[in-house]
Amino acid sequence: MENFDDCILGETAEEITLETSDENRAAAIRMIDGCRRYLNIISRDLDPCIYDTREMSDAIKKLALRSRSSRIRILILQSESLKSHNHRLLDLSERLSSFIEIKKPSKQHSDYNSSLMLVDNCGYIRRPHSDRFEGRASFDDRKTVAELQEEFKILWEHGLQDPNFRYLSL
Repeated sequence: MENFDDCILGETAEEITLETSDENRAAAIRMIDGCRRYLNIISRDLDPCIYDTREMSDAIKKLALRSRSSRIRILILQSESLKSHNHRLLDLSERLSSFIEIKKPSKQHSDYNSSLMLVDNCGYIRRPHSDRFEGRASFDDRKTVAELQEEFKILWEHGLQDPNFRYLSL
């Protein structure tokens, strides 16, 4: 497994190949620990082996409480399976609804199948197939992040409130 201890958000420009859920989770937590303001996530079902851990929940909670301007936006592609699951991020989003927004893609984007995490304006994790863990990450690639932010922006702007999470204050 790749060790991300030496990776610094906004400084480590090397592109990293990710192959396992453990590598994805470790890279994501390290990026979020360095995040100052913006976190955007697209996930099929909030990948429980990545996002439903105490470490991940703690990292996102620290980000949300770090600054009034922290903004965490999550697009869940298939939320049906989460209705009956106590997912830590969903619980956290309910408690910190001023900082964490959740949507689902519109019908016109229902065939979107990538997983994506964008951190501030410099770090990313991208998996071309959301049901697989192979992907790429960089802690400092502003050009790629800018391109991916445009992709996220389109999906977010057309996104819909998910009735499965209507209890959240969006």
